[in-house]
Amino acid sequence: MGDALLGIRSGLLIAIITVLLSGYSYIEYVYYRTIKQNSIDDLFDNAEKLRAMAMATRRVYHKQFLESGLPLTPDTVGFLPAHAMNRISKDLANWDSSGFSINNVSDRPRNPNQAADKNELVAIERFRNNRNQNVYFEPYVNSSGETYYLYARPIWIEKYCLKCHGKKEDAPETIRAMYNTAYDYKVGDLRGILSIKMPASIISARTWEHFSSALRVHVIAIMSLLIIVIIFVRIYIHTPLKTLVAAMTEFTGGDYDRRIGALPGNLGALGDAFNDMADKIALSQEKLQKSEEKFRQITSAIPGVVFQYEAPLGGAGRFTFISSNVRDIWGMDPEEWKADPDKYFKSVHPDDREAVARETEKSALHKTGLNIEYRITRPDGQIRWIQNTASVNRAENGDITWNGVMLDISERKRTQKASLRLSKARDYFSAITSHELSTPLTHIQLVITLLENIAGTSAEKKDMQMAKNVLKEAYGKIDNILSATSFMSKLQLKDRESIRGQSYSLRAIVLSCVDVSRTMIHDKNRVVTLDVDLSAIGGDIFYECDHDLIQRALNEVLSNAIKYSEDGKTINLTGWIDGEVAILEIADQGIGISAEELDAVTNPYFSVEDEDLHHTSQYKFMGGGMGLGLTIAKLIVEHHNGRMEISSPGEGQGVKVTIYLPLSYSC
Repeated sequence: MGDALLGIRSGLLIAIITVLLSGYSYIEYVYYRTIKQNSIDDLFDNAEKLRAMAMATRRVYHKQFLESGLPLTPDTVGFLPAHAMNRISKDLANWDSSGFSINNVSDRPRNPNQAADKNELVAIERFRNNRNQNVYFEPYVNSSGETYYLYARPIWIEKYCLKCHGKKEDAPETIRAMYNTAYDYKVGDLRGILSIKMPASIISARTWEHFSSALRVHVIAIMSLLIIVIIFVRIYIHTPLKTLVAAMTEFTGGDYDRRIGALPGNLGALGDAFNDMADKIALSQEKLQKSEEKFRQITSAIPGVVFQYEAPLGGAGRFTFISSNVRDIWGMDPEEWKADPDKYFKSVHPDDREAVARETEKSALHKTGLNIEYRITRPDGQIRWIQNTASVNRAENGDITWNGVMLDISERKRTQKASLRLSKARDYFSAITSHELSTPLTHIQLVITLLENIAGTSAEKKDMQMAKNVLKEAYGKIDNILSATSFMSKLQLKDRESIRGQSYSLRAIVLSCVDVSRTMIHDKNRVVTLDVDLSAIGGDIFYECDHDLIQRALNEVLSNAIKYSEDGKTINLTGWIDGEVAILEIADQGIGISAEELDAVTNPYFSVEDEDLHHTSQYKFMGGGMGLGLTIAKLIVEHHNGRMEISSPGEGQGVKVTIYLPLSYSC
């Protein structure tokens, strides 16, 4: 931690020094640029003054010469400033060693010494194309590689200039004799420029002279500031941070009572924040310990093993948490699994290990939850069934974590086996009953036929007719039982040989069943209203199905609704189309079904009436039956790839049966 603190202090000092030096460098750069620009401005001002002096001299001497009446001869023409300027420029070097030069130059010179060079020609062209521009000040590099500034001002033809630069025939004889060029100018024409050339070295010298003298003062100031910053950092940052780091080290080492006194400056708030954090962490630590204890109590109360298993990418997996219930189910200690995860995998029954490994690998690969049942062998030799359910999470680095619970489902497995045996026995009973009762039925039918053929007295015929009616009724009931049981067995075995599908009007099928139910209600003297709304199912809706089977399913549901509705009640049958599915809803106001019995109403042989009061009637109120009606209806619907749902708010609140029939189904 001391090295870290030293690194923080060093890093902070480096950052402060870097900022200061960067700021200082930028300020010095701006200062240097300012001094240089000031030097350039001074140079420009000097050129302006020199030009003003030269132009004033030129104009005064020119007018003086013209107004004096002095004859213009080859000997006196040199007094004209325009003619004398090149000689003045050459003589200037004898009086000034700075490298300044001044001259009148033109792109149409009379004197070759006053011919404009290439840089001056650029200035002349600039003035000629931009008459509003009256000054030219630009750097250039001469043939020797030295940088100069060219200051130029335009010289425009004035009226008095036309005396020598107007028409040639109007010029003085001496001028005509000396020059053949630079005639035919007009007032306002550009005659040339006043050119002043100044070496850039003057600017560099002046700039460095001013900058170097200020630089020494600035360096002393910045060094003093750095020393002050270092002292400030040590007193107000390093020492308080050292105290803070020491306290943090002790706190993380387990001394939760460690606190910090007052720290100087703004770091005092940091010390207060540390103390506040320490108080909260100590409180959280206490709460965490209580929470962990509560979590252990909760997990120990769960009838299973709560676990967390981590599998690092490319490494061996391990249990990071195991609840104490592992002792009761596995007969092992949690610490054994944490120390050696192989103990868990070795406890899996040899016949199930491959399936467990395969499902676990699939869960890791596809990041899907784990839900698998398998057997384990305890150290004492007991074999138990386990259901392992877990969620899976894959971290960004590829590590996988399972969080879940392993339940002992041995008792459930035993119950399932018993239920399976009971189901097989029930199916066996149905099959044997159908087979064994077929022969007696045949005999009864034969007796009925014989009774019909025996002749005798009227009394004998009456007795035989009574016997025949009794036998017919018994035959009908037994045949009904056999046909229902046999039909249910075929549906359960998915025997499709007798199912033939054709396209029928769904509306017609439903209305046909409604007509049958209304007739039976009338024949049995029942007072139950059957309210039908099929307005949402048009006559053009066709359904490919086994007509007789679908009718039987609907009849069974309607019969059940009528049977368990008191007189005066209403049964509502509603139908509509949802996409490719036809939906039929039969809702009664009958006796209803309790929540405990709702899941069992479609089980074979289930009935809600008291078996001691049992009587067989399809439409009589509370008329009992074999308990196969809704079972057969559900099997028929499912045989057509549909589904049937039954719901009830509770006893005395009616039952609603909803049938979903896919119109795209083909038999």
